[in-house]
Amino acid sequence: MSPERTVNEMTRARAAAWWALEHGLKIFPCYWIEDGHCACGNPACDRPGKHPMVENGHLSAAEQTPVDVVEFWTKYPKATIGMPCRMNKRVVIDIDPKNGGVESIKALEAAVGPIVSPWSYLTGSGGEHRHVQDPGGDLHGTLKDYPGIDFKCEGYVILPPSSHISGGQYRLTEQSDLTQPVPPMPEALRLLLTKTNGSVPSAPETDASGILRAAILTAAFAPAPDSGVRDFFYGALAGGLGRTLNDDDLLLQFIHEAATAAGDEDEATSGKRTDFARRTLEKLRAGDPEITGLPEAIRLAKDGFADVLDQITHLLRGLTTAVPDLSVEVGRDLKFPDSAIIGLGREFTDLYSANYEAPPVFWYHAFLTFLGAWLSKKVVLGGTNEPPRLYTTLLGLSAWSRKSSSQDDTEDFFARVQNEYYGQMSAVQAAETGAPSILHGSGSAEGLAKRIQRDQKRPILMKFDELKSLIDKGRQDGSQLMPLLTNTWGKGRWSNETLTYSIELTDAAISLLSACTLKTFESAFRGAEADIGFLNRLWIAPGRSDRVIDVPEAPSAEARDKLVKKVVEAIRGLVAVDGGMTQAVFAPDARAFWKAWYTEFQRRVAMSETAARIDSYGLRLCILLAACEQTTLNSQLVITPLVVGAVIQMLEWQMKVREQFYPTIADNQTAAMEQKIRKVLTRAPGQWVRRKDVYNNANGHRAGMPTFDKALDGLIRNAEIELRSEQHKFSKNVIRWYRLIEELGSQGVTAP
Repeated sequence: MSPERTVNEMTRARAAAWWALEHGLKIFPCYWIEDGHCACGNPACDRPGKHPMVENGHLSAAEQTPVDVVEFWTKYPKATIGMPCRMNKRVVIDIDPKNGGVESIKALEAAVGPIVSPWSYLTGSGGEHRHVQDPGGDLHGTLKDYPGIDFKCEGYVILPPSSHISGGQYRLTEQSDLTQPVPPMPEALRLLLTKTNGSVPSAPETDASGILRAAILTAAFAPAPDSGVRDFFYGALAGGLGRTLNDDDLLLQFIHEAATAAGDEDEATSGKRTDFARRTLEKLRAGDPEITGLPEAIRLAKDGFADVLDQITHLLRGLTTAVPDLSVEVGRDLKFPDSAIIGLGREFTDLYSANYEAPPVFWYHAFLTFLGAWLSKKVVLGGTNEPPRLYTTLLGLSAWSRKSSSQDDTEDFFARVQNEYYGQMSAVQAAETGAPSILHGSGSAEGLAKRIQRDQKRPILMKFDELKSLIDKGRQDGSQLMPLLTNTWGKGRWSNETLTYSIELTDAAISLLSACTLKTFESAFRGAEADIGFLNRLWIAPGRSDRVIDVPEAPSAEARDKLVKKVVEAIRGLVAVDGGMTQAVFAPDARAFWKAWYTEFQRRVAMSETAARIDSYGLRLCILLAACEQTTLNSQLVITPLVVGAVIQMLEWQMKVREQFYPTIADNQTAAMEQKIRKVLTRAPGQWVRRKDVYNNANGHRAGMPTFDKALDGLIRNAEIELRSEQHKFSKNVIRWYRLIEELGSQGVTAP
């Protein structure tokens, strides 16, 4: 469907805004052209028809909900459509014919290859926009050798069919097809645009250190074959690296360090390996046909050695990928770091989030929770026996978050995994091999414990559409449900004895997937759940839907079934041959990476209540994300630096989530309301917040106006918050704003 459709009496701009919303674009409204002038009303406007109508400009697109977009273009149907570039993961090539852009784009394509995009259209001034994928990194906005071309990344562009001050419009061409995906940026163009230490852009040097570490790690994990096999092994790796690198000294350094890592520390032995590698490299570069048979010779040299070689590709992938930026984008909704979604989890999230309104963060965490249930009787972290089980709560930041749909469709997906995994196997046989049992809700602690005892080999995944139903069940007189879930979160142990029964669990494997709205979550807990530690065992995943899909369509059966087979293959690959538990182990530099973060983490959060169990969750996520990456070696699951980098991003995000959304638990209503007010104002540091907004966001209606006013007065008397009052311009009503006093000195924000 084209964005230039007409729907009844809707204007084309309003129809296009709907179209953009339906296709997942983050957009915001700009002023339009009215009678040859900007609709903002300023006769001296220097950006007619191009400047935002909303506060925070194009950055506001990150906070626009579907309801916001619908309401805005209903009220202002002629508003032009602004689209932030980087926020939508794209770079827009702006070709201006008035400044030589037509000639420059021809010259540029001659240098880097064709730059073709179905996401192309004419601008109102007669130029052209071409959209390509944002490769990330710090990019140049212009190239001096190509005048008339801007590469828009940090700012925004106007989408068709918006109006232009020239009298023209942004419009599509016969070649435009905005239903197609945005193509990647040509690699040669990426190299030109990437900044290098502020100098003229040039192609980056090959990152050989990651390849070197991968090869060293492979040698360290390899079995100890006889000398002849090792010669072949080192030679083959040197030859393989030689196809990528032109640095002989680096290759020879690899041979020496790999020999040391594998236990060949003797100088003479290392020298022998180096000489062999040099000869192998010379033969490779001379085109000696003997080298082509070298990998096969290694495969045949010793039983079991081929298994190591089969996995080198996975190790290289995991260790040569640059560790992602660990910064977390902090906004009103604490956006989940996209680069932390990796491997099979990425494939699942992309497949399902493209077809449904639920945000990607819900799909990813639902997938990881189900995967953790599947692996909880199969894989542990070596040396700690930490399991991969999660207690996950999908926290809807609005009623329109589609929490349940992500839970239900993920359950359906893993039902297909189970069918594929076990085939014609009976339910009894499936239970014997560790297929997870899904419980929709919960009975008593006694009933749950007896079920676990009855199927000791079978993990349990408890699924709740509403977390509060679990909490309410645990509050019934004499209920042991919360203590059971709290104690079994760790090593799976719990015991209880009454006059009528005695139960002891030693290896319970319970996972939890639940959903909750923000308002319910903030008021659902009491001191009892916090005191026993259940609250800090929850992993909270907040999100809101930012798309409108009137008729959701399931992913294609072909793509879904292909991914099902991949997940089944990954799970089967982690089943220990001897019936025991597969060990997950850190690669050496991944362990160093984790240790460096953990040391800093301990220093930062020693006194933080919201950091409890964060490190334990980190170890569990290392197992799960390594399983998503499918990096195994010698029957072990290998945790690579790529995995650790993704996990650290998730942990930093989770700590910020807890700081913002942890429920308030206090000794009395007034103290609880004070905490809620502090939390509301903390979310807007240095900004004035209207009394009405404070009241609504702190759920003041639940405690009542007297309690709310008493809490405000107490905070003002304690000099924690500041009050500013003004009379409304058109009425006698007094408007009150509040902000945290502790933020005033550093923000420099003026009062409204």
